[in-house]
Amino acid sequence: MTSLWGDLPEIPVITTPAKILAEQAAALQEKTKGILVAEVVPVAPKYVGNGVANELRISVPALNKYTIRILLVEHSVLSYPCRAGDLFQGSGMKVMSNEVEFVAMLQESLSNPDLMALFANLIAQVQAVGS
Repeated sequence: MTSLWGDLPEIPVITTPAKILAEQAAALQEKTKGILVAEVVPVAPKYVGNGVANELRISVPALNKYTIRILLVEHSVLSYPCRAGDLFQGSGMKVMSNEVEFVAMLQESLSNPDLMALFANLIAQVQAVGS
């Protein structure tokens, strides 16, 4: 059979927000030796109809699976622009036009001193329970 699709364009390399979140989830688990478990969870979009939405959640299995929602990211079927909100700080949704802007926002959110303090306390509690 002959294809009637014509010349399809080359598939560009696009790093989706979900992939970036998953990479950061894996990095956190590695850094904390699995004490903190991060996961990217698909959720229903609130701001983008017919789109894609994911939350970054952190859980602590040793503390009765204590879980905190860190970040919400939404976009249309196109990865960028995307909207993201820091659920930990309760900031509103911000629009990022491209991957560079998304990574910059993510770095700011994930390195927040209050979030780091929470992580330190959670790890200390796990270590205390394990002693």
